[in-house]
Amino acid sequence: MKQIGKILKLLRVIREQSVKDLAEEMGCAPTYICDVESNRKKPAHDMLERFAKANNVPCWEILRLEEELIKNDWSYVQTVMEVAKTYQKYKSLFLFE
Repeated sequence: MKQIGKILKLLRVIREQSVKDLAEEMGCAPTYICDVESNRKKPAHDMLERFAKANNVPCWEILRLEEELIKNDWSYVQTVMEVAKTYQKYKSLFLFE
């Protein structure tokens, strides 16, 4: 999970959500969100599931995006575009209700 923080941060930014609001929604400290987004901490599986639920994107999609980012050495712009596409794909499906 070398680049997972970048993916998670982009999902939050695309949703126009603050770190504080996401932390509240996930039931964790804002510092934890910052540590994960900056890749200082790796999210445990249950926390990754909470990130996925908060963003209404399946956990496997987040992991797929990270794998693609690493494998293809995406630029920042490519990463933003792929994350935004994935978010748009799932945003209205309400997967986690």
